[in-house]
Amino acid sequence: MGLISKRGQEVKDTVNRDDIDLKKVYIRLKDGQSIKVRLLGVQDYVQYKAHANGFNFGIYTQPCLAPTGVECPLCKAYEHDKEEYKDLRPSNRYLVAMADLEENMIRVWDCSKTQLKNLIAQIEEYEDMITDPDEEVMFTFKRTGTKTSTSYTLSPIMNKKQKDSLREAYHSFDDKEVEDSFFEGCLVPRTESIIMNALKQAGVPVNEIFPDYVFEESTDEGSIEPVDDDNMPF
Repeated sequence: MGLISKRGQEVKDTVNRDDIDLKKVYIRLKDGQSIKVRLLGVQDYVQYKAHANGFNFGIYTQPCLAPTGVECPLCKAYEHDKEEYKDLRPSNRYLVAMADLEENMIRVWDCSKTQLKNLIAQIEEYEDMITDPDEEVMFTFKRTGTKTSTSYTLSPIMNKKQKDSLREAYHSFDDKEVEDSFFEGCLVPRTESIIMNALKQAGVPVNEIFPDYVFEESTDEGSIEPVDDDNMPF
């Protein structure tokens, strides 16, 4: 085995990803919390395949590896016993990008299909304002409630003093667009080693399902903070 670990596009993807602070880029709000945002477009959202319900297995929301052409251990465990490991079934999740005017950075909100549908309805209500370059429409993005009673709302900021304080940050995003590479950089699966050790610790018969896998010492490499449990699919 050589000393080179990545080449070409793999290196490029890693370099681009290093520019994203995964601890800050995800919007995670608790009941009653809100942030001030600018929407850079009316369709800045993407769908990705995720494993989002495996809390009992120590698996928090993360991208499924299967779409990358790599065998996904979580999918394989689910296929081994779809009833026993139904919480490992992959499902669609969504990322919505918006500019945080207080942190002065583009961030993403991870959500379920129902949550996205509700947000799209709100975005479309203000579409003319969002797409009009002469408008300075700023929003308060707020969470209300917990677990299955959670809702998220976009409310235009009407207070002049508040808008004045955010104007410089607002215009710092003029002509900015959200590229697919940004979304890709936000989606970082845990390493195979971390996933396999989590399954093993959860009591999944990994030696039976993955007879050729050789366990190495577990590390925290590549781990990222889980999405708030209250944000899981409803």
